[in-house]
Amino acid sequence: MINYISYLIGEVKDWRCAGIPLIALITCKGNSQYGENKCIVQSSYVNLNDKPFKELKAKRRNWVFGDHYCNPGPIQFYNFGRYFVNKTLVLEHENYNNYLKRIEEYCNKIKSSCRFGAHEDLLKAAVFGLESINKIIGIIDSDDKRLDN
Repeated sequence: MINYISYLIGEVKDWRCAGIPLIALITCKGNSQYGENKCIVQSSYVNLNDKPFKELKAKRRNWVFGDHYCNPGPIQFYNFGRYFVNKTLVLEHENYNNYLKRIEEYCNKIKSSCRFGAHEDLLKAAVFGLESINKIIGIIDSDDKRLDN
């Protein structure tokens, strides 16, 4: 059994833990590089055009001369490692916190504009816009659930 956790970018309460039976990862090749009828776990390839690999490539020469190793160990909820985020996640999702901040700003603006006495057209526009966003989120959530199964 291989255990994994998804949605690590979000809050701890939003993380999803699961297990994958090892047998689900194995494929049997009739004529593989390891001989005939060998069961193997397929390799996972690195995309050489993604930000994490480009960052590694740019910094690997410096690593020959210095120690830049950083591993806080298991997830830390206190002290030093509390805010440590895996470098790959940072590079692949560098705008995540900016998006969250912008969403919060937009929501606050809508909330402050749509108070008692606001014009009905403004309220309609806010409702229709939020309903559209809600539908899009519902579609994305249903796709995520479909892919998880």
